[in-house]
Amino acid sequence: MTQTRYDQIAAVIRDGYGNGPRGEEGRNLAFIADALPIPSAIQVGMDAVGPYNAFEPEEVKHALRLLAMQCPSCTVRIGREGSPVLFLLGTSLSQVQESFRHAHYDECSEISPSCIRLWWD
Repeated sequence: MTQTRYDQIAAVIRDGYGNGPRGEEGRNLAFIADALPIPSAIQVGMDAVGPYNAFEPEEVKHALRLLAMQCPSCTVRIGREGSPVLFLLGTSLSQVQESFRHAHYDECSEISPSCIRLWWD
């Protein structure tokens, strides 16, 4: 992934959570950014989302690190469906449930055999 593409995805995430240059005016309650490798998602995504009800960035970062150890090629799409949502690509439901067991998500669903959706209210 080029630095320019990475910066574009990071801007979508920051803007979507009201942390971009437009502040709250740029906030978007319904978006899904393009996929990022887990280390990039940890770096840019979790801090952009910030704490939100049961979504605690440090817990989610820890869970993503655990997942990356099991599945180094996994990617993450960060978004918002009113509340924070992650789509974990290239992994299995059992790997996600194990890695995220302490991340207090409200919904965990298998969209396809290699795409798992986590949502926090």
